[in-house]
Amino acid sequence: MNIYIIIVTYNGIHWISKCIKSIQESTVKSQIVIIDNKSSDNTVAYIKATYPQITLIGLEENLGFGKANNIGFEYTIKNNADYILLLNQDAFVEPDMIEKLIQISVLNPEYGILSPMQLNGEKNAFDFNFGLCVQKYWNYTTYQKTNFSCSIYPVKFVMAAIWLLPTNCIETVGGFDPIFQHYGEDCDYVNRVRFHKYNVGVCPLAIGYHDRDGRYLSNEKKIYLDCIRYLCTLKNINKTILTSVLTFILQSILQLAKYLIAFEFKMFIQTIGNIFKVARRIPSILVARRHSKQNGAYISQADSFAISD
Repeated sequence: MNIYIIIVTYNGIHWISKCIKSIQESTVKSQIVIIDNKSSDNTVAYIKATYPQITLIGLEENLGFGKANNIGFEYTIKNNADYILLLNQDAFVEPDMIEKLIQISVLNPEYGILSPMQLNGEKNAFDFNFGLCVQKYWNYTTYQKTNFSCSIYPVKFVMAAIWLLPTNCIETVGGFDPIFQHYGEDCDYVNRVRFHKYNVGVCPLAIGYHDRDGRYLSNEKKIYLDCIRYLCTLKNINKTILTSVLTFILQSILQLAKYLIAFEFKMFIQTIGNIFKVARRIPSILVARRHSKQNGAYISQADSFAISD
């Protein structure tokens, strides 16, 4: 079985050694492909010097998470990958995690995305956002090892920090839509996986860790994430465009009301500007919606740049 691991790096010198070491200690053999988004620290030099056996593709510009992974998809599929694991540079895994995910995937081919339990870097609780994804099943603020009744728990969404994807799913669904520069690309991908009749699941016996920073959000980042949410709503190909537009309008009104009630007038004004900014992108979103329904969309980088706005 041909297993590839794609890691997108950007100024990742703080984490990359721990990330790669955890893969090297895995119970299954895999090949690592690193796509570097023009790091300005010592990441590239360190990888070249320390891990000469790893395939390293250095980019001439920062293309963002989605486009960089698309390059990895294209490379690994051309090299006959059976499974591809997406792994964030600030994530690391238990030795048997990949093996368990693959065993479960083989028995459950209807699942296009499988995630392990994603714990925090201290290994003592769920990664906060992951906990929100699985709160239907477990207390999202804690994690306790226990006997789980199922090998897979279906979820509506799980972050792409640690994803296992069978190649046949990628060949059908395609790569990440480059309309998302950073954040939102995994939400859109999950929507497209569902459109193509695959499921998304979490495997509780497989464990990985996401060692990221705290959950503080600046006002600027909150505004940016609001825009991403609007974009995901409009791009969701499981809904009609009319339903998506109406939902976008409702989300916008509720968000403006929230800032107005809280007397956050600067955020209110910025939100109005960003709503119009997203609305102006509707023509390109319509193109992206049509394209996302096609098999293998966005895997080719020529295709990706052609559709990006």
